[in-house]
Amino acid sequence: MRISDPLTRRYGPFDLSIGRRRRRLAEVREVVRSTGRPAVSRTLADVRRGESVLVTSIAMDAAPVLHRQGVLPGERVTVETHAPFGGPIVVRLGRARIAIARSLAAAVDVAPDEPAQ
Repeated sequence: MRISDPLTRRYGPFDLSIGRRRRRLAEVREVVRSTGRPAVSRTLADVRRGESVLVTSIAMDAAPVLHRQGVLPGERVTVETHAPFGGPIVVRLGRARIAIARSLAAAVDVAPDEPAQ
């Protein structure tokens, strides 16, 4: 990990796995290139309960809030519940459970997570 990396400077020791996220994003891009499918087909708000996905990008207006919660491009998230009546979406990020407003979830582009082999 290079100290000159802007994410490393901004997030410090929290982002020790930045290389792992970059490798995952590179794998997703390679699959997209080889299959010809579009890179972004849906948002986190569209993901069904119990489904695990890979965050590919976050809209600039939602990025500061989600970055503080640990939702970064390259992270694996699993949707646990959708609250009724337009309430938040609860996702599992590592060992943490995070409630994300639907408006913020709509700003997060995701790709299907391929199981590790």
